[in-house]
Amino acid sequence: TQVPGVGIEQRTCAPLSDPAGASQRFTLWPAKKGAALTTKNPGWEAKVSSLEPSWHYSWSAVLQPTRPQGVPFAPMIWGYYGPTPTFQETIATLTQQRAQGFVTELLGLNEPDGVDQANVSVARALEAWPAFESTGLRLGSPAPVNPTNAWMREFMTAVDAQGLRVDFVTVHWYGGLNADSLLNVLQSVHTLYGRPVWLTEFAPADWAATPERPNRYTPADIEAFMRRALPLLDAAPFVERYSWFSFAPSSLPGGPAALFDDDGNLTPLGQVYQRHPL
Repeated sequence: TQVPGVGIEQRTCAPLSDPAGASQRFTLWPAKKGAALTTKNPGWEAKVSSLEPSWHYSWSAVLQPTRPQGVPFAPMIWGYYGPTPTFQETIATLTQQRAQGFVTELLGLNEPDGVDQANVSVARALEAWPAFESTGLRLGSPAPVNPTNAWMREFMTAVDAQGLRVDFVTVHWYGGLNADSLLNVLQSVHTLYGRPVWLTEFAPADWAATPERPNRYTPADIEAFMRRALPLLDAAPFVERYSWFSFAPSSLPGGPAALFDDDGNLTPLGQVYQRHPL
């Protein structure tokens, strides 16, 4: 039985001949856990597989021939700088891959409001959007630095005013250790834009960390946060998917949040993420 806004409720009944039998009810949640890993480094396929995700993305629109089998890929058009031949070829390829059943969703621009990221104006993003829509793929919003800042509000307001299509909102989050605060942010984004949410990058980060003042979060702190956050994300009906951002172990702000060590092996935190059930 589909439970609106929740999941799929199933009931299993033991035979009447079994005196110890009892009716059992449980809810199946959709698989949400993903892997966010670049394909630029050798061995990325094994890393994706080791996390046992239900989907993955790489900040790229390129469907790799060596992709892990059984792990759906979500392409992303990272930036838009005009209707160049390369952009038009990307749109044509994605349209074909959708028809072939290789991809079903498309992620929008990566932090377009960040000067050191995609750095795309709202006007330019809106110019690109009809081409994004033409792929026929289910379409995610741009993922801004802050999901409720002026850039994103202006973009989403224009989308609704112009009758453009955004099927879900993508969010990046690098806050502290309060998992309930994270869920409150996602709930507010869902309420503000009226669409389900994909949390495509998240991890606690200490942006004030320096060599002289090390990261204030310990690996144990981060693990406790993960163990609290993942079940909350699974249970939230407005969250469709999520993917942890694995900092490099040497990263000052995010080293304790690394899922892999320098040799590509799972850290203890990576093992927690791996073992989290789909």
